[in-house]
Amino acid sequence: MASATYHIADFFLELRHQGDSVFQRLNEELLPYCCDSVDVADCVLELTPSHGEYEVPLGARLTGYWGSQAHRKFFFNKRIYDQQLDKALIEKDFQNNTVTIHYDTDSSWIATHSRAAVKWLVIKTAEHRGYSYLHASSLVLNGRGIVFAGHSGRGKSSFLLRLLQKGGKAISNDTTLVRENQLTPFSLPTKVRKDFVERFGMQEGRMRLGSSPPSNGIAKGIDLLVFPEIRNSQKSCFAELEKELALERLLAIYEKEASWNAVPLEADVLRERYEPIVNESSCYEFYAGTEEREVCRALDALLEVQE
Repeated sequence: MASATYHIADFFLELRHQGDSVFQRLNEELLPYCCDSVDVADCVLELTPSHGEYEVPLGARLTGYWGSQAHRKFFFNKRIYDQQLDKALIEKDFQNNTVTIHYDTDSSWIATHSRAAVKWLVIKTAEHRGYSYLHASSLVLNGRGIVFAGHSGRGKSSFLLRLLQKGGKAISNDTTLVRENQLTPFSLPTKVRKDFVERFGMQEGRMRLGSSPPSNGIAKGIDLLVFPEIRNSQKSCFAELEKELALERLLAIYEKEASWNAVPLEADVLRERYEPIVNESSCYEFYAGTEEREVCRALDALLEVQE
């Protein structure tokens, strides 16, 4: 089995593969992070053509399913198993920072889940090293670290794009890693939504918002922590958020994201890591309306308040 090495965020990922189309597709997306091999990688993803061996361990507990049970999720011995009936099985051993993907043939399901495996391998490896994961987009604008945190579909990437147009420097999109309140560059390609094409003039395909390998030297604390929400109104507004409410929102966002994709951190550990982030930041909730000009006006007003 061949292998390739990538330097993503502060970590080295070893990708073991057979050189097939599954590897080639994933390698194309990870190519900006490709680097020389290292003696010991921080985490390992193994792509293994298995020809029909997709059974979960005896005694594994079913924790969820979708698509008429065609995709099922199991938990056993601190490991997560994603099973696509008769087609694929993903074994996630985040305690040892390894994921193995067994598959018969290449498919969109394999492509989606192999990308997700890379993302969560990096996240869980980072958590084991004391980093905090935020489901958020982040950037530096005029010397300030700004983070937009929220559930999927709340406008994190949209706000990032708006501030990039104002001269901001992206650090991460969708996934933000923080250590000692310092933002760590981390970005994987994400799909350009149709509304991004219409509103921001982007080309269809995938966008790489955020920094490529971390040699660019960006290291910035979080000065402004914003929780965006979408509202069915033309008007947009913002309001300061109490620290405890901001903390509870971060905890709820993490629980929703991590409980499905990985083994979450213990609640007391997570709270201990999030408290300094919240306490050292100015926290706001931002309600984005349907009128883009109004959203930008309110966003400018928020930035002025924080100057």
